[in-house]
Amino acid sequence: MGVEHVLFLALVGVGFVYLKDKLSSFKKHVLPPGPPADPLIGHLRLIPPEGQDVFFYELGKTYGIFGWYCVEAAVDLLDKRSSIYSDRPKLPIFEL
Repeated sequence: MGVEHVLFLALVGVGFVYLKDKLSSFKKHVLPPGPPADPLIGHLRLIPPEGQDVFFYELGKTYGIFGWYCVEAAVDLLDKRSSIYSDRPKLPIFEL
């Protein structure tokens, strides 16, 4: 076995350890609460074709993650914090 083979195997080993570490750290992220998802299609099966507003409202009440159903949150973002979003530069293309 030559030096090239040993270096190649060492490089493959280091790459494998690196990828294993990256993939295992990916699973460590804490996800927000929610209903269990199906593989590949996610939550598509859970969403009803009609009455989606009621479905998402109930889902938000159950898991507490949908803040856009709260009027206070909408007023806070659109009215009280409008100065954060209003300092964008003006683009001359839109002034034609």
